[in-house]
Amino acid sequence: MVRRKGYGMNSKEVYPLITVVTLTRNRANLLKRAIGTVLSQSYKNIEYIIVDGASTDNTEEVVKSFADDRIKYIKQSENILSEAQELFIKNSNGDYFAFLDDDDEYLTDKLLKEYEAIKDTDEKVGLVYCWMDYYDSSTNKLIKEYHPNLSGNVYYDQIERQSIGGTPTLLIKREAFIKSGGWNMKLKFTCDWEMLTSFSRLFDVVCLPEVLVKVNVNHGFQRQTEFSLAREKYFNIIDLHLYYLKEFSDGFSKYPHKRFSHFSSIARCYSYLNDFGNFIKFSKKAFVSGTLIDKFRSIPYFFKRLLRCLFCKKKN
Repeated sequence: MVRRKGYGMNSKEVYPLITVVTLTRNRANLLKRAIGTVLSQSYKNIEYIIVDGASTDNTEEVVKSFADDRIKYIKQSENILSEAQELFIKNSNGDYFAFLDDDDEYLTDKLLKEYEAIKDTDEKVGLVYCWMDYYDSSTNKLIKEYHPNLSGNVYYDQIERQSIGGTPTLLIKREAFIKSGGWNMKLKFTCDWEMLTSFSRLFDVVCLPEVLVKVNVNHGFQRQTEFSLAREKYFNIIDLHLYYLKEFSDGFSKYPHKRFSHFSSIARCYSYLNDFGNFIKFSKKAFVSGTLIDKFRSIPYFFKRLLRCLFCKKKN
């Protein structure tokens, strides 16, 4: 691996190369800000791979306006996410991977502080994550804080819901990322959740309890991970939860009550689809699998959705 001396807080320490990755498409105005926050990191020994998913705007021009030899710009002929993952792995040299969405920002010491938090960990630890805050781009006001505190083995937390930091908050050991398989690009959405669940099955994680990432929303562009809840999207959500129940069955066998959130989500989707039979079927599965607290809390919601299904069934 490429290593350089003299970068960071201690000029006598050798700092390994970190590969930062951004996937982008037709969001040149947002990308410019993201690039700036990467290149201004206090941790200087980086390579920055930008994979452009066949943009038709001035993305290439924006990237090339930064005269920095740490940038590697790769433009795809088609916007194929699975190919993008292969491209950044193939073209990277870093000992660590970090990721930044094209509409988000790193705080200046993000990479340095995460490296300091993970550098002396053993091979059982695969990544460190920090906290992130959400801001309204139109007002620059804080609208949401995301500050999880889990460290160590988080697999059994992850099978239930996304329990640790999102993709921009991560610093991942290269070999751990490759061994875990990276993102499952066959999923329609929430690839981050699935990737981190698969990852946590193999490796422990470290939490760095400090806000080092700014997530920007309401900027006029759809976020890469957003989707509209049209009818076909409900079926995608159902498929996702069924996939989870099968793929991570070892975890659910040990903690059966963690199936509750998945069965509940499936039942909710069927209620929106006015499928009374499957709504009842998966509501029963949720009720059977849940804890007493889960069951108690779900009763009002269940009857609300039941009435909705019955009303729509009668109407049709």
